[in-house]
Amino acid sequence: YSGGLLGGTWLASLAADLGNGRFDGAWLVQNFEKLDPANTFWSKLYNVYAKADTEGPRFLEFERWWGGHFLMNREEIDWIVQNLFVGNHLTAGEVRSNDGKTVIDLRNVRSPVIVFASWGDNITPPQQALNWIPDLYANVDEIVANDQTIVYCLHPSIGHLGIFVSGSVANKEHSELFCALDLIDVLPPGLYEAKIEDIAPGTSHKDLIEGRYMVRFERRTIDDILSLDDGRDDELPFQVVRRVAEVNQHLYDTFASPFLRAMSNESMAEVIRAVHPTRLERSLEGDTNPWMQWVSAMAPAVREARQPVSPDNPFLAMQTAISDQIVRSLDLYRDMRDAWQEQAFWSIYATPWLPALFGMKVDTERAESPAVTALRTEVAELRRREALSRIGEGTLVDGFLRILAYVTGGKSAIEERPFNLLRKLAVENPPDERFTLAEFKDAVRRQSYVVSLDPDGALRTLPQLVPDMKERRRVMVLAHRVLTVGGPLEGEWMERYRKVADVMGTDHGKATREAGADAQT
Repeated sequence: YSGGLLGGTWLASLAADLGNGRFDGAWLVQNFEKLDPANTFWSKLYNVYAKADTEGPRFLEFERWWGGHFLMNREEIDWIVQNLFVGNHLTAGEVRSNDGKTVIDLRNVRSPVIVFASWGDNITPPQQALNWIPDLYANVDEIVANDQTIVYCLHPSIGHLGIFVSGSVANKEHSELFCALDLIDVLPPGLYEAKIEDIAPGTSHKDLIEGRYMVRFERRTIDDILSLDDGRDDELPFQVVRRVAEVNQHLYDTFASPFLRAMSNESMAEVIRAVHPTRLERSLEGDTNPWMQWVSAMAPAVREARQPVSPDNPFLAMQTAISDQIVRSLDLYRDMRDAWQEQAFWSIYATPWLPALFGMKVDTERAESPAVTALRTEVAELRRREALSRIGEGTLVDGFLRILAYVTGGKSAIEERPFNLLRKLAVENPPDERFTLAEFKDAVRRQSYVVSLDPDGALRTLPQLVPDMKERRRVMVLAHRVLTVGGPLEGEWMERYRKVADVMGTDHGKATREAGADAQT
């Protein structure tokens, strides 16, 4: 909301011009700290005072990292705020390379796309982090047709900064997703949500699980993404913000920027950076300030003479109560400020007169170029025809993976145990029968796509992929072993497995039926 109330992106350009062509990252840190004034102005400093024996090292380590402000050229910060923060040109396919010849389209990313969001993030909540997916795709079929894999993971509570630096997140979500990169790389095209859970006591095949947690990937649809939000009508005013920002940016670049750039120099820029509040609060209390020399001289004596007080000390209780009251007061100020900004934003940008003033038609639908739409449709159709024309072709690995794809029906969650078992089986194969991860990935994508296009045809032509009866029996045994890693075959999976056994002419389906009957009796 503050971006709209301040008129858009021109302030970033102003800061860069005052910095002699370089934008000071301290402004970004200051804006972030303003989101939680209670923590910025009181809690983090009070914790150092209240926990003087233990909090100091952690506080200094974080503040040294947090206070290491970076500098960017004006071109860099302008591109970021105008194309990503306000313009949102990336998801619209409106970003081009430097030479202007190549359009940067997220649909052209061939590697799996992994998105990590959190419900505790008040800067980029899950709705904002994931809405680019329905912007690009109307349904999951389009994702599959485009041969793209998208995985997202939602954390229940961690904040924006914690996504990147939290130790608990690093030990769980980051480490598990990193360990599962090979599995993510071979996921069939589609949309998945990563679920990371503790290993239950009765979990089977624990030797096939890496680390302390088990990760699985559940298939999702575009409707699942849209259901995270209460509608997208609240995005309409931001189209007006985008237009206002473009106008203000043009006015600033035309009338103000040339004069500021002519007056700016490096000496003035260094002074402005030095007196920035986030730097000044450290420099005024640092060793460079001669008036602080007595503090460093007395600190050892104070540290040695300190005596902890009893937990039931009345002055300690009063100190804690006062601190809590200060935090509540600052939180109340924050809530009132945010509510006022939200109300002011909507009273300005949600009214019909402002878009009319700029000659705008506000619409939630993002129209794609008819030529681009036709091209993508033609490419998808050519890929579909090629896949169906080669439905009876493939190797032993293709046949094995087609069995897995057909039995699961593309409806199950994909977890690490079957994949790790497959890797184990691959190592056990004779050297001349082993395959690389890239070959395995291509085969997974081929067979999952064929089964999704024509399940009956994929089943009917399966014997052509494994013509030798001995190999068929071997493939069926291996498929059964992989499919039962998480438990015995039941319901629809068992029926599909029986159909495969009948088509392949093996007796493994009979053995499965007998095992199922014994289990029922």
